[in-house]
Amino acid sequence: IVPLSLYDLIYRFSIVHQMKAALLGHVDSGKSTLMGRLLYDTQTVDERQMDRTRKHAMEVGKGSFCYAFLSDTVREERDR
Repeated sequence: IVPLSLYDLIYRFSIVHQMKAALLGHVDSGKSTLMGRLLYDTQTVDERQMDRTRKHAMEVGKGSFCYAFLSDTVREERDR
């Protein structure tokens, strides 16, 4: 099995309408950030939604968490 980069994955699955994924990792290992980045890079999330999420992340003082906030929609997850 040859490991694929994030962009190879996006390119190879860009014609697929749905892709299921499971991420495992320790707390604060970047699972939500990776999923948010995948959502954004595959254009599943439009620019308007990304701008709103980025603005919200800045308002709560967590600007670097904007990609994580795309996948963490529950308030408790965002507060962590």
